[in-house]
Amino acid sequence: MFSSASVVQASDTQTLFLLIIDTAVILVTAALTTTIKISLRIKGRELLSVSKELTAQNKKLNALYELVKEMGMRTGLQELMDAATRQGTQIMGVKACAIKLLDDQRRKLRFVSTYGLSGDYIAKGTVDIEKSIINRKIIEGSVYAVGQIHEKDQFQYPEEMQKEGIASMVCLPLRVEKMIFGVFCVYSDTSNAFLESDIRFFSLMSDLTAIFIENLKSELNKTWFLQKTAHQLRSPLNAVHSMLKTMRKGYIGGIDPRQEETLMRCEKRIEGLGSLIGDLLGLSIRRAGMDQKKMVPVNIGQVVERLLLMYRAQANEKNINIIHAIPESLPDVLGDNMLFDDLFTNLISNAVKYTQKGGSIHISIHAEAPGRVRCVIKDTGIGIPEEEVPHLFTEFFRGQNAKATTEEGTGLGLVIVKEILDQLNGTIQVESTVGKGTCLTLRLPAVG
Repeated sequence: MFSSASVVQASDTQTLFLLIIDTAVILVTAALTTTIKISLRIKGRELLSVSKELTAQNKKLNALYELVKEMGMRTGLQELMDAATRQGTQIMGVKACAIKLLDDQRRKLRFVSTYGLSGDYIAKGTVDIEKSIINRKIIEGSVYAVGQIHEKDQFQYPEEMQKEGIASMVCLPLRVEKMIFGVFCVYSDTSNAFLESDIRFFSLMSDLTAIFIENLKSELNKTWFLQKTAHQLRSPLNAVHSMLKTMRKGYIGGIDPRQEETLMRCEKRIEGLGSLIGDLLGLSIRRAGMDQKKMVPVNIGQVVERLLLMYRAQANEKNINIIHAIPESLPDVLGDNMLFDDLFTNLISNAVKYTQKGGSIHISIHAEAPGRVRCVIKDTGIGIPEEEVPHLFTEFFRGQNAKATTEEGTGLGLVIVKEILDQLNGTIQVESTVGKGTCLTLRLPAVG
């Protein structure tokens, strides 16, 4: 038997123990709650930080997309580089941006485009790579980021940089594959302005800019070569053509029918080569942006009717019937008379060339809502195999049945057509059946 005192003592001890446990639970719960709240606040701040970073990166990516679009529209090298430095400054949110290109000896860097830099800073001249450790390392392929401009021995013109207010910078090589041809730099007026993410983003921008510069330089070099070659070939070709005509007409002595036929074939070859040179020259000028036309309202119906007067004689020789339907009240189309002349010359001449004797060509032009003009050129010619249609607008492509029909043709006519339509914001649709003919549908924006 336990005494009453011992029972009370045991009960008090149990109660005290329970109170201690309850207190401990409360304290632990409070501590856990506080920890969870702190953790949630930290997570919240982290999420907010990540959200802000994502928003900032999204803005940069959108800006980069706009930069790519703008550079893609540039046809001049200087325009392209100026767009890159201007947009680079704005996208990176920095003081200035510059592109420097290597000279032919790869010993010096010359400022070719800057944005945000003073005339005095640019006037310091070219950068001698041997005297600039930073630029030498970049040309060797390094990415260079300087958080604080204070290591004077790294720069060729340290005093000018301080006067310009440049506190930090990132410079990257302009590189296409393994070839480095210049340097792309961004400059900030605050120290340690560039994070790792900034450098990675600018690296992407630099790579894209390098690709655009190199592609345009390549295109301009090709254009120069084509123009030079075309001009060099034209004079001797004209001379040979003139001599062949003189011989064929018997001015330097009699010729028999067989010799006359040979001379005529030679003339045709020379004329074909002359056409090829003319087409190449026209393409190169257009692609180099040297053929910038002033766009004015043009009645394309009148252009087509004028050209039909020229091609009817050629069509009559093959007994081809040309039927056209062009209303007088046709809306004007914004463009240039010469562009439309080139456009429809290629289309009508092709229709006549590839339509057999006794065939027909139908040309119709009319307004098509909303705000467009539609032109349809339909012939009963040789047609185009279905598998060849996707290649029609490829340089120098001629279908097998086209080659079998005539040796004439440069394979550039429809390329010229497509490029003119692109310039005029127009479209072309091709429908064709071998042995039955071809239907080309053009759509052009109407004025007003």
